[in-house]
Amino acid sequence: MKADLEKQKIASNRGFLVLEWVIGLAVLASAAVAVSSLLVAAANLSEQQREKAFDRDLQRQNIRLERQLQQHQRFLQLH
Repeated sequence: MKADLEKQKIASNRGFLVLEWVIGLAVLASAAVAVSSLLVAAANLSEQQREKAFDRDLQRQNIRLERQLQQHQRFLQLH
């Protein structure tokens, strides 16, 4: 009888240990998903920032080219 109780105790302890491992793995998997989501969000943000910087550079180039074009047109009108 005592041997049966001891076996049940050991089995119960093993069950809790397995359950702890499963919960631990689930927590780790959840943390990994959260970290990967943060990395994707950061990559998207930096991509958006690069796109904005590229757009600003294009706008500056357009403004510079428009000014040059206006200067050339004035020059041609004068001559």
